[in-house]
Amino acid sequence: SNILNGLLFLWMQPLFRRASLLKKQYSRGVEQDDLVPLARMDEATSVQNMFEEAYKNYAPPSSNKKKQTEGKLSNDKLNHALIAVCKQRLITAGIIKFFNTCFQFTFPLLLNEILIYFEEVPQQQETDDFKKYRGYWL
Repeated sequence: SNILNGLLFLWMQPLFRRASLLKKQYSRGVEQDDLVPLARMDEATSVQNMFEEAYKNYAPPSSNKKKQTEGKLSNDKLNHALIAVCKQRLITAGIIKFFNTCFQFTFPLLLNEILIYFEEVPQQQETDDFKKYRGYWL
């Protein structure tokens, strides 16, 4: 458990050291000035401006002949604004998750092929090139 905690919180060590130093020297905790500044795109004003612009510029689909109720229109505007603000990060996270899932499903299949190869090696007398060099493919 101790090793796992160390690995999981390794990226937090500089902040923990800074907090410990401030507590010992100045008898105070970590304050906003002690933290790393946010990226410009993560600041509340940037996100707010992107959200408000997307919310104001929402145009309902013209294919909808019926007049939408105020609540439905408000929900559509909200959904449009949230997607506009988060779309890039959601796509990036989705791509990373896709590859992560692929690797997680591929590992047991690869392990199975390796085990099959090692089970067949002592019995392997065939001259077929694929079977002969199959271990290198794995």
